[in-house]
Parts: sequence; C-alpha cells; structure tokens
Amino acid sequence: MKTKSLMIAGVLSMISAAAFAQTNPVVQVHQDNAQIRQDVKQVHQETRQIQRDNAVIAAKQQDIKHDEKVIAHRTADKHVEQVARKEAKVERHADKVKRDHDAAKI
Repeated sequence: MKTKSLMIAGVLSMISAAAFAQTNPVVQVHQDNAQIRQDVKQVHQETRQIQRDNAVIAAKQQDIKHDEKVIAHRTADKHVEQVARKEAKVERHADKVKRDHDAAKI
C-alpha cells in the first residue's frame, strides 16, 4: 500500500514538474514585458497623433475666427451701404417733393 501511494505521489510530482516546466515564469515575464513595451510604444504613437490632430484643429479654429471677423466686417460694411442708400432715397424723395411743391406755385 505504501509503495502504491509513493508511486502515485511520484507520478503526480513528475506530472506537476512537467507542467511547471512548460510554463516557465521567466519566459512568461519576458513575454509580458515585451507586450507592455509594445503597448507603451503604441500609446506614445497615438498620443503624438492626437497632438498633431489637436494642432490641426487649433489652426483651423484660428482660420474660422479670421473668417468670422471678415464676415462681420463685410456685414457691417453692407449695413452702412444700405443705410447710405436709404438716406439717399429719402433725400431724392425730399427733393422731388420740394420740386413738386415749387412747381405747383408757378
């Protein structure tokens, strides 16, 4: 009975030793470290790309602000022109009324 249990324990220890030998922890740590380095490189690349994209977005926002200012100036100029035309129309109308009034006196 003792020999059977010793043999079973021996077989089980050989099986566990073989299983442990297949999953070498040092190799596993090296693989994990390599994967971590790869992930860190990828994160750095994505961060650089995000920074480039942010720079492009900022430049396009500076362009948009400039365009908005140009549009605002053009709108103001257009409004000034419209006011001037209305004033000229009112003056012409006043001149016509005066001529008609003067003509009626003749």
